[in-house]
Amino acid sequence: MNLTNNEMLLAYNRLQNMQDREQEEKKILFPHKAKVTYAIRRNKAKLEAALKPFNEEREVLLKTCSDPENSETGIKEECANDWKDGVNQLLELTEDVDVRMISIDELEDCDLSIADMEAIDFMIE
Repeated sequence: MNLTNNEMLLAYNRLQNMQDREQEEKKILFPHKAKVTYAIRRNKAKLEAALKPFNEEREVLLKTCSDPENSETGIKEECANDWKDGVNQLLELTEDVDVRMISIDELEDCDLSIADMEAIDFMIE
């Protein structure tokens, strides 16, 4: 599946938030759904791996443009446009990610919030 870095970041963060909430609330979102939880963990790992070059390049931009004395943005004023353009270019790049899909039928009997559904939306066929 072709995803932009922006889409991958959103998906990864939503999956992480869903898993964090599940642990904090001690609530099992997918009871007796090993196939679903496997797909979520696998997809999260695939997203993390696909985002590695993005994160590395973002760090290069940050090192080039960072200004620890600028408490508002942390970016050198003369470098702000380059920083913004560079990050936007990185966010728009696409990557082919091997996403494990799940059927909507596999989510039957799961007590999911709208946020949970948004987190896994990209992997529902």
